[in-house]
Amino acid sequence: RSSNMLTISMNVMFGATLSPKGKYKFKSFEAASATNLKIESSTHFTVYTIMDRESGKRPLCDTWTFIVETEEESATLVSLLRLSIRPKLTDDKANALVFLNPISGKRKSLKVFESIVKPIFEIGNMSYTLQITDSSRHAADFIENEDLSPYTSLITVSGDGLLHEVLNGLLRRKDWAKYKSLPLGVIPTGTGNGLARSIDCFWPEQAAVAIVKAESRPLDIMSVTLASGLVEYCFLSMTWGLIADIDIESERMRWAGSARLDLYATIRLMNLRYYGGRLHYLPVTAGDEESVMTDEEDGQENGAKQKRAAPAALGNVATQHTSANSSVANIMERANQGADVPWGLPPPNFSSPLIRHPPKMLASPPMPHAQPAVTLHPTLTAGIGLPVTKGSLPPRWKTIEGPFAHVIATNVPWLSADFLACQKARISDGAMDLVFSRTVSKWQILPYISASTKDNYMNKDGIEHAKVRAFILEPTGLRTTTRSPASFET
Repeated sequence: RSSNMLTISMNVMFGATLSPKGKYKFKSFEAASATNLKIESSTHFTVYTIMDRESGKRPLCDTWTFIVETEEESATLVSLLRLSIRPKLTDDKANALVFLNPISGKRKSLKVFESIVKPIFEIGNMSYTLQITDSSRHAADFIENEDLSPYTSLITVSGDGLLHEVLNGLLRRKDWAKYKSLPLGVIPTGTGNGLARSIDCFWPEQAAVAIVKAESRPLDIMSVTLASGLVEYCFLSMTWGLIADIDIESERMRWAGSARLDLYATIRLMNLRYYGGRLHYLPVTAGDEESVMTDEEDGQENGAKQKRAAPAALGNVATQHTSANSSVANIMERANQGADVPWGLPPPNFSSPLIRHPPKMLASPPMPHAQPAVTLHPTLTAGIGLPVTKGSLPPRWKTIEGPFAHVIATNVPWLSADFLACQKARISDGAMDLVFSRTVSKWQILPYISASTKDNYMNKDGIEHAKVRAFILEPTGLRTTTRSPASFET
């Protein structure tokens, strides 16, 4: 009823519903959903907003109730607002298949879904089918064998592990190409939540709203072939040595939630191991500059901060995947190459009281020339025999002799909520980032592990980095806690 004008940006709005007369405030989205979705006609309607805050604080969620003269006018405005909020997808077509892992992280996934995600989905008119997983292969088996045609997106409420299952189930389908553009989404409730952190969509509210608004962005996929011949597809990373030890061996401490990684990292650093092996890789060179962001084009901001307005739904995830033989792991070309660009509607009118800090608009990096493939077969490592012998690698390949303290091949900047593995990594640059250390001391590697956000550790103090197209890792099987070269002589 005020004469003052209120401008609400479409960037922060995600839903609109009719609301009861005389009701102007709601304690939560859950309370608003329970009340307003029952209203069939009213001169009152409510708009729902979410706004990011600085320093990683929980986003600000709010409701705004308006009064018009007639019920018809109110219903019309609600319909127009819904269409404007989600222009890419009409209400009758939005249907998400949601997998929820009830024991992920601190075992709060179901509570998060019921109190946060479900109300946002209902307010945003997002239809969904919920599958609560009861085993480690539940989601993968379902995705691989069931009819997916009724669904417009695949969503996980968990950490990165459940999304990994969904991705591999999808790519093992005989008709995987049919679904290669089916968006994937993650509601972060796990231990690490590296992908959610990397796309700056760390809170469940942010992720749910991005899914409701059908926002998406490209994501590269890595193909890994183990010595057994097993092929796995990865969106996050492949690790060997220290980081893998921390992840695997800390499973016994799941009761500690995300703190288990920090606790076990301390244990492993105090007794640092070194692994014998050789690392072969095909580096990104000057000829690739137009299709891959190189080290020199890294930019001023680090990691996930460069990906503002980042959605949780990740589209086109399976457009170019490859595999090849390797003694332990051979990561092939990255898939679905595209630029990391801001997503959403045009910049808002900053007179809005909801926009206290203008969103960061990023310059678009060069679009890659590589076109999406329609095969999962190897290309860059095809014909390379294993074990690799001297002179058998194609031109431009390089070899690094171990021992190694760790090797990381990452597709994303963040491997967990507080571990910035590689500031130079981009989720859709068509390349992988190798980060490795050889015979470093625990004191050299400690700052990188414990305070990764405080400095750029790439290519200094024993932390080596290379942006690559493909690599082959050949372990010797030797492991020791001493840096003496004699320990690795066979």
